[in-house]
Amino acid sequence: MRAASPDVWAIVEKASGRVIGTIRMGEYRAQHGRASVGYALARPYWNRGLTTEALRAVLRFGFDVVGLNRIFAVCYPENPASARVMEKVGMTYEGTLRDAAFEKGRYRSLKVYAILRREYDAPGRAPSPPARGGEP
Repeated sequence: MRAASPDVWAIVEKASGRVIGTIRMGEYRAQHGRASVGYALARPYWNRGLTTEALRAVLRFGFDVVGLNRIFAVCYPENPASARVMEKVGMTYEGTLRDAAFEKGRYRSLKVYAILRREYDAPGRAPSPPARGGEP
């Protein structure tokens, strides 16, 4: 495992330079070779492929720079767009954690998606495009 610290990055609109979202790598456990990812994007920028592009870059950073073996993410079951982003980058649905989060006075379930290094590196898998600018 290479030494590097996971972080939070801004998702920036190229035309204006405005920050329109964030993506982070958290729950980093070096001894287990795993981390989580999470993202948020301003609603006017949804459905443009921006989150998918950002998540591909963070997966590349996690596997190629940090040296992780597993990267996972969660979403609410009622958020199919977020689940689709995870599927587009090659993450696999692993199950639902029932009532795993407490938000706004109620418990909510979380769908878990993950990708392993061997899946990311698999022959025939379309490579992530190179990062434009700084990492990720």
